Amino acid sequence: MMQKHKPVGNPLPKGQLILILALGLLLSGYLITLISNYHHSQEELELAAIEQLRLQTESRAAELAYFFSDATSSLSTLSESRELSIYFANKALKMSMRYGLEANLISLRERLMSAVEEQHQKGHAIFSRIVFIAEQGELLADTGAAPATAQIDWATFLTPETQGAQLLSDLGDIPFLVSLPYFFKGKFKGQLLAWVSLQSMARHLATLDPVLQDAIYSWDGRVLAAGDRWNDLLPEDSEAASNLAIMSHGETLTFAVNAENGVDGALAVKVLLPSIDYYLVTLYAQDKVLSHAIS
Repeated sequence: MMQKHKPVGNPLPKGQLILILALGLLLSGYLITLISNYHHSQEELELAAIEQLRLQTESRAAELAYFFSDATSSLSTLSESRELSIYFANKALKMSMRYGLEANLISLRERLMSAVEEQHQKGHAIFSRIVFIAEQGELLADTGAAPATAQIDWATFLTPETQGAQLLSDLGDIPFLVSLPYFFKGKFKGQLLAWVSLQSMARHLATLDPVLQDAIYSWDGRVLAAGDRWNDLLPEDSEAASNLAIMSHGETLTFAVNAENGVDGALAVKVLLPSIDYYLVTLYAQDKVLSHAIS
């Protein structure tokens, strides 16, 4: 006959079993709460990081606004140059091109050239070209190449009724200009126009933080200038890429990036540039979003 084994030990009382079960449920609930709080804290941290990055993008937009301010200030200084006043003083004296005015124009062009060069020496070429247009729409001095002026109606840029410099955008093939009317002894005598290099501005932003990549967008979604590594952080999906163009001010967008670039994804932040109808879009590598916002 098979021998029956007696149970070893005594069974726990029913009350203890209920207590153990209750403690287990409490511990499980506590762990679930911890995990939930952790994920909630992570979400809050990510939202705070995104807000911080949005503020950083607005700060970078303010840096570009400084560029525009510097450009208008430089053009205003140029309007007070001795070369301009001498030319119009001699013209008022009926001096001919042969006996003085031609030499004055050469000096004026050299002064415009030096204004472009001065910006290069500062480390950022704000101006790529400067011209002076006479009051009848005639091009008097130009730092650019002559063939580039063939299709431009210079008279359309004259603004004798305005005072001070103006920022001009959305000019077709000319992305951005600073325009300033010139007055000699209270009378309108012409217009200074300066081509602003948006590409130089985008590259300048890259020197402030090489981790980030920026692009300047027109109001209708065209990329006017971008950092040298902008393409490395562009969306892999064409639809996501097109969304960058239609984002609103302050909006953010996360998307996948081509894995060959060594980045899993990126975050885009878009803000309106002060004073002009352009936007700044800054791309952040997603794996650096938290660390970059905290730093």
